[in-house]
Amino acid sequence: LGQQPVPLFQGNHDATTIQQVVEQFLAAAEANGVTGVLTGATDDTGESGQPAEEPEVPLPPLHQKAFDAIDANDLAGAIAAYEQALREDPRDHMATAGLAQTKLMARTEHADLAATRKAAGDNPTDIAAQLAVADLDILGGKVEDAFGRLIDLLADADVDGRNALRTRLVEYFEILGAQDPRVGPARRALANALY
Repeated sequence: LGQQPVPLFQGNHDATTIQQVVEQFLAAAEANGVTGVLTGATDDTGESGQPAEEPEVPLPPLHQKAFDAIDANDLAGAIAAYEQALREDPRDHMATAGLAQTKLMARTEHADLAATRKAAGDNPTDIAAQLAVADLDILGGKVEDAFGRLIDLLADADVDGRNALRTRLVEYFEILGAQDPRVGPARRALANALY
């Protein structure tokens, strides 16, 4: 503690000696600014000896409806539920991310990977083809490829194309979340390309 040696012991000792060592250790800790109380120290194990599980917090009703729809492979129903959640609360970030993710699932549900990649390769300026392959890149974890592909198209795109590219990129940002280290640089690159 604070690069000061703390007296310890080796071998077997009686309870009084151990108590003294612990007290010295705690005193040294306090002298070096380590104070506080251990929370949650009560025995919260069940009869089986396993830690008790935290009770699961229920989802908001429309989020649960969306999850249930996804489980039933009803992506349109999930999209409708998330859209309703956002109509009720436009600041519902979980619904925004859920909607973006579900739309991505719906767009790629029946995609042919080889055909989509070939179409994008054969038509490098076709925005629809590039959007389709960017979706597959996101699903495959090739996030920087997807971002770069769409941002590179912005310079020569018309107004409708720029809107489509910007909208898709913002959806990707929502899916990944602001904490993803790839999102910040991509947001800046998008802003630079647009303005």
